[in-house]
Amino acid sequence: MTTFDVAIIGGGTGGLTAASRLLRKQPKLSVAIIEPSGNHYYQPGFLFAALGIDKLENIQRPMAKLIPKGCHWFRDAATLIEPHHNKVILSNGDEVFYRSLIISPGLITQLDAITGLNHALSDPTTPVCSVYTPAGCNKCRIILDQFIGGTMVFSIPAGPLKCNAAPIKIINLIDDLLRRSGRRVVSRLILITPYNHLFGLQGFEQTLASVLKRKGVEILFGHEVEHLDAANQTVHLTATTTGSQRIAQLKFDFAHITPRMKAPSFIKDSGLHYDSGPFENFLKVDPFTLRHMNFENIFGVGDISGIPTLKSSEAALEQARVVSHNILEASAHKNTPRRNRLYNGFTACPMYLGLGFALPCQLKYEGEIVSKFPWNPFEPSRLSWLKSKYLLPPFYWNFSLRGW
Repeated sequence: MTTFDVAIIGGGTGGLTAASRLLRKQPKLSVAIIEPSGNHYYQPGFLFAALGIDKLENIQRPMAKLIPKGCHWFRDAATLIEPHHNKVILSNGDEVFYRSLIISPGLITQLDAITGLNHALSDPTTPVCSVYTPAGCNKCRIILDQFIGGTMVFSIPAGPLKCNAAPIKIINLIDDLLRRSGRRVVSRLILITPYNHLFGLQGFEQTLASVLKRKGVEILFGHEVEHLDAANQTVHLTATTTGSQRIAQLKFDFAHITPRMKAPSFIKDSGLHYDSGPFENFLKVDPFTLRHMNFENIFGVGDISGIPTLKSSEAALEQARVVSHNILEASAHKNTPRRNRLYNGFTACPMYLGLGFALPCQLKYEGEIVSKFPWNPFEPSRLSWLKSKYLLPPFYWNFSLRGW
């Protein structure tokens, strides 16, 4: 029976970065990654692939080429963690034992949580897409190429999301594409959100509201898509806030639907979750050390952690740096005080306002703005766009995931 120094659940941004950093610092560590997928995607690039600005194959790499040298890969899914026995059980029944565990599986995209959505996405004749899956990106590009005008609806669901800004980013980018091709004058764009705000962050909220108003985008606050009727190209809505003017349905010629998301069930099944509150069913970790509240050899990285910050790849990268440091620190100082690195809540979610301009949107805990550039963070920036579009992807593949 092999016991790994570190086992990692998830081969996404956080998991691969943590594995690479651990092995770069301590090449003799025994590290295992538990990940069922054979491919890894640079998910911030989904938007560009969906709009035909980039190709899907450019943001995809085989997982086998990204697993760091010396790391054992279990190509399977975790179904249960037994924290008292330092053990992960896989879907095929195999058991993986660990001394330290990093949990970084990402969120589950619930395509069946909105009635009719899964069918509509898989039907090539229905103009419904979503940039949260590779197939959805391909479909979005195809139906945008064929779109000649009409009503376009975009939705935001209630609950946690990876990249909260994506449903608004795609509106701004599509608006720009339509204007450049002359189709915007025959198109109506409607955003459906369950909230009474757009982004919930002062400064960014006002800028977004101003941009969408200038673009002529209609915003339907306090509503959520409950059912999608593909045959009649209609979304059926439910009111989510008291006092909302009830609109029962909208017909569309194009729909971008953001699916609901949730934590993987094995977190709750393993008893490692918050059982109530805003992070219900998410991993119960200290927001600064990212160590589990009840098991000090378990850590959380990425979207699964119940901490008050926006979920993004930049957040996962920073959390992986913190956790890898703290695991090595714990190993090196078993009987002496540790010098833990603390996570300050850093996340970055560049908000695209159109083709060529973005808000940097870098934050710490409590919504504190992190401005790394000498200009107003609430003003559209071409440099922020260039950084996101051209600099971050090669940096991600060649440095971040490699543990540099």
